[in-house]
Amino acid sequence: MATSVPPTSASSLNVGWDPSPLSHPTEFDANSLIERTQEVKVDVNDYSRFKGIGDDDKAPTSEGKTKVAPAEPDSKCRNCSKAGAKLKCSVCKKAVYCARKCQASDWQFHKRICKKPEPPKKPEPPRPSPTKTTPSAASSSATTVKTPAKPKSSSAGSVVVADEPDLPADMRGYKNGLPYFHRELSKEEKSLIGDIAPQKIESKPTSSTQHDGSAWNTAGTFEERVVTKWAEEKWSEVFTGATYSEGNLQATLKAPEKITGDASICVVRGKKRYLFDFNFKLPFEVAISGGSTCKGSYEMNDISNDEDYEISCRLTKKSSSAEQAAVQALVATKNSGLQKELVRLIGVFASEFQQQ
Repeated sequence: MATSVPPTSASSLNVGWDPSPLSHPTEFDANSLIERTQEVKVDVNDYSRFKGIGDDDKAPTSEGKTKVAPAEPDSKCRNCSKAGAKLKCSVCKKAVYCARKCQASDWQFHKRICKKPEPPKKPEPPRPSPTKTTPSAASSSATTVKTPAKPKSSSAGSVVVADEPDLPADMRGYKNGLPYFHRELSKEEKSLIGDIAPQKIESKPTSSTQHDGSAWNTAGTFEERVVTKWAEEKWSEVFTGATYSEGNLQATLKAPEKITGDASICVVRGKKRYLFDFNFKLPFEVAISGGSTCKGSYEMNDISNDEDYEISCRLTKKSSSAEQAAVQALVATKNSGLQKELVRLIGVFASEFQQQ
């Protein structure tokens, strides 16, 4: 007949600590438990408790098992130094206490060094020998036939075989474990190949590169020479007094006025670049065979080396209505009449500019 086991409460167990806080489960208070852990006064600056804490790590351990030294009967409590402490730390198994309250009071210090004991390292297994016995090698070793010893070469990696009946006379095999052989060339093959030894090529001294720059600019870097004054004088020389006739009309150009702009000769990467860009006013006069004249001027804008000119005409003195249409067609029509002559004269200036 089975007997009933009465229920066991924490207050009826004696496990080394005072169960009075748990005697009334409904009246449990965490603050009262903390106050009880502070009843044992501990000197914070007392470091004697850490003495000899790592001695067990240095002690030799047996292979595969960790030796845990049993607590001595006169072990002292880590917290209050009371003799006969038997309560061990459940983690490191080294620190001993006389009661749970001492362990709770000392935990704030002991947790800094508490760790599980490391198991001993297993020794590495011995490495197998590099030479492996094969069935063919075992059978050859069992035979008693003696083979003549072959001379050893100076290099341990390869052994030269002087006589191999299966190979031609001009072949040399090497028992170095590699699937190829070195073959000596015959005299005919050497004569066909010729001398393949590396030869030194003598470099010829390079002559100085020709460039259009100045003598001091041997490297051919950027160089610029300003010729604006020469260009202004050349504009006056080209346009002043130039005439153009068409039918009974004759146009005469005057000297340019209000010349602005610049001209320069640049050397870029060893080559010359002729650059100019001017704006000026060019007056003119148109004589009619009847004796009357018309006057006007051209506004010459963006007269540059890219040949994109802007020319506009304005008459300041007009003739009679019968001749006005003919004069207007002569001086104001683009790419014909007097404007075509202006483009030709600009080309004359550009060609003479490139002779500088």
